Amino acid sequence: MVEPYQDRSNKVENRVEDLLTRLTLEDKAGLMFHDIVAMMPGRQLMGADNPFGRPATEAAIREMRLNHFNLAGGVDNVGDLVGWHNRVQELALATGPGIPLTVSTDPRHSFSNNPGTESLAGAFSQWPQSLGFAALGDVNLVQRYADIARQE
Repeated sequence: MVEPYQDRSNKVENRVEDLLTRLTLEDKAGLMFHDIVAMMPGRQLMGADNPFGRPATEAAIREMRLNHFNLAGGVDNVGDLVGWHNRVQELALATGPGIPLTVSTDPRHSFSNNPGTESLAGAFSQWPQSLGFAALGDVNLVQRYADIARQE
């Protein structure tokens, strides 16, 4: 059965009101945090024994109702990243009201490795950071970078 908040033919205002009545206090609080998560080898979810001192991925989603994550660490295989992403989305969709997760990876395409704020490029192409692009003053190069990053 499709709930009113899931019905795309329903007005946005009606969908929002319906969803808000279904969210628990824990669901609402979980939507306010943006935590760190990492993809472990073989598409595995991060366990409680992670280097960030953060809760295990499954516990963060199911029990703490966290919904927004910054993906830390490198990506050696894009297929693994897609498989991992699908796993965490399935977990989120089977939890509570089934709100999909948002996952950020800032900036995935840079040379830098500053855990918690930036991620290793790994299998992706590597480019200068934003400040480096600004220093070059080359609009065409920035457009080329953006197109390659979009495709990857």
